[in-house]
Amino acid sequence: MPERLIPSGDLTHDSAWHTIDIAQYLDNQDAQAVTFRVYKTSAESFAGLREVGSTEVDIVSVRSAMFFIDIINLKGGTEIEYRSANINIGFSITGELSSNAQLHPFPILLDVDGDDFDEFLLRTPTLIGNDQLSDITGVIVKIYNAIWPLGSFFFVREAGSMDGLVGLGGNGGRLWTVVGINENGNYETSTSGSGGTDEDVKMWEVGYFKNIAAIHTVKNKEDQGMTGTGGANWIEHKLNGISVPLHSQSIGLRIHNANASNRAGYVRNLNDTTANAGRIIFTISCQSMFVSPNAAGFFEFAGFNSSVDFFVEWYESTVIAKPPSVKLIQDSRSVSASITDLAVTKSNGIMDPRTVSTHLEQPNVR
Repeated sequence: MPERLIPSGDLTHDSAWHTIDIAQYLDNQDAQAVTFRVYKTSAESFAGLREVGSTEVDIVSVRSAMFFIDIINLKGGTEIEYRSANINIGFSITGELSSNAQLHPFPILLDVDGDDFDEFLLRTPTLIGNDQLSDITGVIVKIYNAIWPLGSFFFVREAGSMDGLVGLGGNGGRLWTVVGINENGNYETSTSGSGGTDEDVKMWEVGYFKNIAAIHTVKNKEDQGMTGTGGANWIEHKLNGISVPLHSQSIGLRIHNANASNRAGYVRNLNDTTANAGRIIFTISCQSMFVSPNAAGFFEFAGFNSSVDFFVEWYESTVIAKPPSVKLIQDSRSVSASITDLAVTKSNGIMDPRTVSTHLEQPNVR
């Protein structure tokens, strides 16, 4: 997936929390939030990301060649806080969120009573300002697993969905996704915990997308039937089994490794040459990523064997002459100077949806 790597020399690798201004790596200086991929190219080390002023201390043990993803609220500025224990940890910006999202200043921790592990807990989004539940098309949720070495199981789904629990890599599992709400404004969460007593999987509500964004979430997810692909080679792929419109600006995917061993699992834009480092998913675990397909709906997928498959979680359909909610970073170079704006082709003053697909919006598929 196209991304912008923050040069290692611009970071301090001493296992302490530091603040960095990422303005030079952004396309939109007014972006509400940024999405990250954090990966390791050698033996495991700890890393973390959080909002400026946050007191969150949860960090991830990033194993060699593995990765986690995160989303950080910029809170009206361009600074974030990070923690790195090793020079071989890569921090890459993968996308930006626009004004079509409503974000909490800090992610809201979703409390889980120890007696409720393995239960389906009904959630109602925390509203911001004068918003109503009817305004919401998708809720942004972040998940973290603190268990070592094996992960717990979790689910985040629209109320009434039949989706089951999914593994999350131990002490290295961190992801974010978008979930739909039902007609009563509810979504559901669950975690297996550890022995039913500890909150080993934590979940936070980051915010939500409003219906001014063309976000769509998938209630009952369908696998993409990638069995038998074999190898870690890149395969050109077009979605099947679900109706995702051509010219969709972004597609959110859950990649699942059902194998008892660590396996490669990754998606990227068609003919992209980046993201060849750190794309392994932990055994019986998953990650969530988003991709911007080309005009014909194609992108690339890499899965080490038939146990690795992916599921569509959400997408954002094209909105003519309107900026996307979630924009995918297209420039893959490592940047230490100012970045030029993305070029957007226009025809008769109207944004060409094929070009708009270079911008990523986060969706709520209903």
